Amino acid sequence: MQKQINVFNNYVDTFDLTQAPIIRKKVHSARVMEISGEIARKLGLDAENIWLAKIIGLLHDIGRFEQWTRYKTFADMKSTDHGQLGIDVLFGDNLIEKFEIDPKHYPVIKAAVFNHNKFEVKNPSIQDQIIRDADKIDIMDINLKSAGKIPLMANEKVGISPAVLQTINDKKMIRHEICKTIADSVLGYLCFAYDLYTDPAKKIFKKRKYPLRVFKSYKHMLAPEDSKIVRDVAKRIMGGL
Repeated sequence: MQKQINVFNNYVDTFDLTQAPIIRKKVHSARVMEISGEIARKLGLDAENIWLAKIIGLLHDIGRFEQWTRYKTFADMKSTDHGQLGIDVLFGDNLIEKFEIDPKHYPVIKAAVFNHNKFEVKNPSIQDQIIRDADKIDIMDINLKSAGKIPLMANEKVGISPAVLQTINDKKMIRHEICKTIADSVLGYLCFAYDLYTDPAKKIFKKRKYPLRVFKSYKHMLAPEDSKIVRDVAKRIMGGL
């Protein structure tokens, strides 16, 4: 595994390491690699598939470095699909060959990197499930660390959009484009829990109390009339994990 980590680090080092977003994605990739391995172990996968899960965790956001360099944003809607860009970087430029991975794993890696950021995936493989769950876990940690630093903007709308409420009632993940208010966005984080596949990931969400902690971290940004609804949704999600 160290061979692959070294190749990854050498690739990232070709970018501007003075830019904080590049460093954040490098660190995020390393954390997701470890979380993916943890989930795979708890699922009882064999050594080869645990290793593969870690490789996918390491490589899942490899398109982010090129994305930031080209567009100075990680917002796919404003730039490009970073999952597809990751495929282009790995396989279009043959970077994958430097990792010395058995080519038999290429199709699974390609699918998992492409699928990891899609809103929905039909018939996801176990490796698709692991990377999507691991990515969400680290995103939750990142959001919790930054929540208290985000100021409440006076021009932000209050209230909860009907489409968001309906999605919550359907116990589904919330699409970013239907979020129109602060409360909508906070609820979007909470509802990551509705898109978890694996029991180990669900247990991590519950043990770390992500829904309740997200509510508490963003509570200062919520209007009083929205706060109770968000809190109740957090409790409901916790009870369902």
